[in-house]
Amino acid sequence: GSGKTRALTRRVAWMIRECGVAPYEILAVTFTNKAAGEMRERVGELLGSADGLWVSTFHSACVRILRRDIGYLGFDTHFSIYDDSDQERLLKDVLKQLEVSDRFMKPRAAAAAIDSAKNRGLFPEDLPRTDSQSELVAQVYARYQKRLQQANALDFGDLLMQTQRLFDDHPKVLDSWRKRFRYIM
Repeated sequence: GSGKTRALTRRVAWMIRECGVAPYEILAVTFTNKAAGEMRERVGELLGSADGLWVSTFHSACVRILRRDIGYLGFDTHFSIYDDSDQERLLKDVLKQLEVSDRFMKPRAAAAAIDSAKNRGLFPEDLPRTDSQSELVAQVYARYQKRLQQANALDFGDLLMQTQRLFDDHPKVLDSWRKRFRYIM
């Protein structure tokens, strides 16, 4: 309602039409699929077509980046993306392997703790280990990540985290994406 989508779509159209920027040189990211679809549609209406323009959510953009370059992180480009039920099933197995009773940690609680860490940009090795509970969370998270990699899978939180890791650990990959997109909005 504040005009953000209108402003962005008009700017993208102006850049393409008036400045000669190629649509494939622009990456426009937003938070929801609905907003991304609306932006794509509006740019298409203004220009007649939105072909070649990347308009997506942050997570979708990360999936596309990872599909091309995740090999640098030891995954195959045909990785799976685990949903909540896949994640819970894997965590149930991890907790069983670590011989953690349901009384100490349930799969949903483990999933919430891991998601919280990922939302803060923390990998298992980054977690503080101040007491037995935080030590357990770190162990479960580390084993969970190892099992994800063995399955060539990522969860939703990994899409952002692994893209950040890819760019941090492999500057040439980041440079190639910077060359690909001259304009990021």
